[in-house]
Amino acid sequence: MPEFIPTRETLLSRLKDWEDDESWREFFKIYRPLIFSSAMKAGLREDEAQEVVQETVISVAKTIKEFKYDPKNAASKTGSGIWPGNESPIASENDPANCR
Repeated sequence: MPEFIPTRETLLSRLKDWEDDESWREFFKIYRPLIFSSAMKAGLREDEAQEVVQETVISVAKTIKEFKYDPKNAASKTGSGIWPGNESPIASENDPANCR
């Protein structure tokens, strides 16, 4: 799985319509493997990596309507162009400050 996937502005704009099932399936098909593999490389167990995928998709769904595409961030290796607040949930999951 490549660590770099150019963010497609057209797909992200279509996600603003929660009823657009085809676009959501496309988003999941493209980004799920990247999110999952990044979580596994970060040292998470498989079940934790699956949870990161789920939390990421939920986070995108909750914030996509206010999302403003920034092409300067869209092609970064971390994919920060798609994360609300430019923070990957994988980084948050591994941050010792977030441990309970």
